[in-house]
Parts: sequence; C-alpha cells; structure tokens
Amino acid sequence: MTLIQTSFQNNFQEYFETITEISKDDSQKEQTNLFCKSMKKLFNFEKFCQKEMGVKDYDLVDALFCTNDSFIFIEFKSGKNIKPSNVRLKIVDSIILLSEAIKNHLNLNSIQCEEYQNYKKIYIVVYDHTKNSFQRTSAITCHFTNMPIRFNLEFYAKCFLHKVHTPSCDTQFKKIMQHYGVSL
Repeated sequence: MTLIQTSFQNNFQEYFETITEISKDDSQKEQTNLFCKSMKKLFNFEKFCQKEMGVKDYDLVDALFCTNDSFIFIEFKSGKNIKPSNVRLKIVDSIILLSEAIKNHLNLNSIQCEEYQNYKKIYIVVYDHTKNSFQRTSAITCHFTNMPIRFNLEFYAKCFLHKVHTPSCDTQFKKIMQHYGVSL
C-alpha cells in the first residue's frame, strides 16, 4: 500500500465506500437498478473534495485508487446520454484537486509531494452497457485490452494520461481492476 493510500485511510476513513455506493446515480431517487455492484471499498474522491476541500463547482471523478506507481481515477456513468465533454472535464479537475489534496491535506513533506507528481495517471470510465451501446459512442481500439476507448478520450490517452479504459461494469471492469491489483 502506498503512503498516499495509507494517509487517506488513516486520516479520511469515512470516505472509503463500496463500489455499489460510489456508483449510485445521484440524480435518480430510486436505486433499484444498480448497474455496478461490489463490496470492494474505494476512496470516494468526489465526496472527499466536496466535504474536506469545500469544492462545489468542479466536475470530479467518483473514486480514486493508488498503486505503487499510479493514481487510478474511476468514474461511474449509469445514465443513458453521457456527455463526452463532462467525462473529459472530470479527469482534468480531478488531477488538479488531487495535487492540491496531497499538498494540503495529507501531511506529507515536500519531497514526498514531489514524488507523486511522477505517478502514472490512469482513467477508468465505467458505463452501463445496457444504456450506452457501442454504436452510440465513439471508439478506437485500446492496445492493452482490445477494448475501445469511448467518450472521445483517445487524445487524453496520448497526451497526459498513461492509460484510459472505458469498460462496462461486468467482466471488463473486473479484468482491468485485477490488472492493477484490485480484486472485486
């Protein structure tokens, strides 16, 4: 476990929630049709930023996971009409706010903070395949998994993110998370 992950767990344990909880669509009152179910706990990055950092006007990813050399940002999209511009903005805002959180909320020294600037940034957008078919989203082939990159994120994968994955919440998502050392 990384120093960052340990710091989040030690100082902000209340923000670790199950994937089932994190993936709930806030806009729907009734949660009878959950699309991503798992008891695995991840750090609810959006809730942390809103409550601990007082952030209100940013679009943020739902969850964050740290490995020994990577930050894995996870966004769950259960809606039918996903706006690619919203999905792209979430990763930019989240990277900026993670940097701010590391500097000001985790009690790390400056050398430790600088160390994390070199971490790989991986973005996983998990979507509900029953509401968003392959034909309705733009896609290119992702060499890692032979899965398409959806939501117009291919440029981000070439530019400032190490990897981008856009799996549906089924065996695709589980396979990707297992690759990064997380079993669901």
